[in-house]
Amino acid sequence: MEVGDELVRCEVCLRGNKILVGGWVHNLLGKEYEVLVEVFGRTVICRDIDVATRVARTDGLDCITLEGDQVSKKGGMTGGFYDYRRSKLKFMNIIMQNTMSINKKEEELKGIGLELQNILFLLQLEQKITAFVTEQQQLDAKRVLDKSVLEQHKQDIANANKQKQYTSKALENKRKSLADVQMQIDQLRASMAMKRAEMGTELIDHLTPEEKDLLSRLNPEITDLKEQLINCRSDRIETESRKAELETNLTTNLKRQKQELEAIISAAEADALLDEAESKRQELMDANLLVEDATQQLKRVSDRIDELTKQLRGIKDEKNNLKGLEDAYERTLQDEAKELEQLLSKRSNLLAKQEEYSKKIRELGPLSSDAFETYKRKQIKELQKMLHRCNEQLQQFSHVNKKALDQYVNFTEQREELQKRQAELDSGDE
Repeated sequence: MEVGDELVRCEVCLRGNKILVGGWVHNLLGKEYEVLVEVFGRTVICRDIDVATRVARTDGLDCITLEGDQVSKKGGMTGGFYDYRRSKLKFMNIIMQNTMSINKKEEELKGIGLELQNILFLLQLEQKITAFVTEQQQLDAKRVLDKSVLEQHKQDIANANKQKQYTSKALENKRKSLADVQMQIDQLRASMAMKRAEMGTELIDHLTPEEKDLLSRLNPEITDLKEQLINCRSDRIETESRKAELETNLTTNLKRQKQELEAIISAAEADALLDEAESKRQELMDANLLVEDATQQLKRVSDRIDELTKQLRGIKDEKNNLKGLEDAYERTLQDEAKELEQLLSKRSNLLAKQEEYSKKIRELGPLSSDAFETYKRKQIKELQKMLHRCNEQLQQFSHVNKKALDQYVNFTEQREELQKRQAELDSGDE
């Protein structure tokens, strides 16, 4: 607000229809004066408690500071300024700040709890992955073992089938040999019968001398041939036995070795198994790397958990301290409330005394404005003594007319006021 081209500050003094702003006196018109009285006649905002106290004492205005402390125009004993150290606004501000800090710490605590839950979930997932990898490795090893056992069984079955075939062939050969031997036996038996029949007849009688001579020469040859035949048959039987033995040896040993060699050749397929084993080994190495990475991450998370736990303990300690401060503030507020009740009771008593004294003052008549400043710095005992003497002196004027006295006092005040205005006008003209 600007009055007379000057900004109105907190230090304001009203005297009549003039305003003193910053040490300069400005004349006010009727409307401006009414507006100023309407505004500043209720409450004035001051920059600090000292200015508010001075304005309330000198100009009779209700004042309030920017911190919320009030100063009444009635004086300190009748609703005066409030000590900023006991301001409820400050206490409420501290309580609100502490409440906001507690809420913030609780939100941080919830975030830490969620992070811990995520870490536990990751740990459980890692354990499941490790269990699955272990189970997969066991299944792979079992599958390889079963496959090798199955191949061995297949090889044994193939060897047994081949052995059966060789045995069947050997048996068939034996049967053929047996049939040949039986035929030879039959032939020998028939020959023996014929020879016996011939032995019963005399052949020489029917032969010529040349035939007899030839027979005598051929008989040794026949004997030799018979011996050779017997030897050939023996050799044949021995050769067939040797052949059967060789076939048996071939079936039982050489062909078995051949089957083993074929099995070794077929084992070349195991290279695929080796490749698969190599891939599984690579997967195992990758899984180990993942486990190491997860272990490092778990270590970092554990360190973070320890750090957050320390912060949480610090937050809890701070929360307990704030709780203690809040309790202390509550106790202080209770003490202040009790003290306020006492002050209100005292205020009521003082208001009653003020009313009584005001009544006495009205009975005595109005006082000059200098009377308050004159007796303001005197002590209560001295004022009581002066009051007692004044009452004794007033007893001497009990016969004086009160109305005439009031008129005299009014005329005296009007004269003083006119003298002051004349002095102000003279100073303004100068």
